[in-house]
Amino acid sequence: MLGKDCLLLDSPTGLWEPTGCAHQANFICETKATSTAVTQPTTSLPTTTTTAKTTTTTSNCPASRLCIDGHYYLLGEDSEGWSDALYKCQENNANLASIHSVRLEKLLEQLYEITATSFWIGGKVSFGNLIWTDGTSVNYTNWIPGAAPTPGTTEGCVTITSTGTSVGWGISDCSSGFPFVCAYPL
Repeated sequence: MLGKDCLLLDSPTGLWEPTGCAHQANFICETKATSTAVTQPTTSLPTTTTTAKTTTTTSNCPASRLCIDGHYYLLGEDSEGWSDALYKCQENNANLASIHSVRLEKLLEQLYEITATSFWIGGKVSFGNLIWTDGTSVNYTNWIPGAAPTPGTTEGCVTITSTGTSVGWGISDCSSGFPFVCAYPL
């Protein structure tokens, strides 16, 4: 977006919002994940001793990554056909993103608005039926107007795209080149 080259994290929604880089706001710094040790005090009595217990907790979400629903998401910026995009995700122990919630949908829609570029997700349509590359069931869809698959006829691969007035899912020729979003399990 012109003049909006930085992002703000909207605290009520948890979503990214494009803004101009001159905008003053609080900030978040990237650090390495750390472990926190919690030690219970040792108690000594004349006839008994209690040993210290230590509990270690570590966040599973890698630093500087956005984690939702047990995965973190990265945009592969190279323009690839859908099969090559899938391969690039899978060779890194990931998969093209499958969308099962409004929360993840909104995040990816914001990514589209920031990049102004369509990108592949993990849906493939065969004979009008949508399947996810990770094998999960289809329990949520958000087709842009006129893009929903026609049973028995539609073939293609799914992108996050826009009609100009709304952002959602579209179906493109699988050999077309687009960036892609990989979902890495936590």
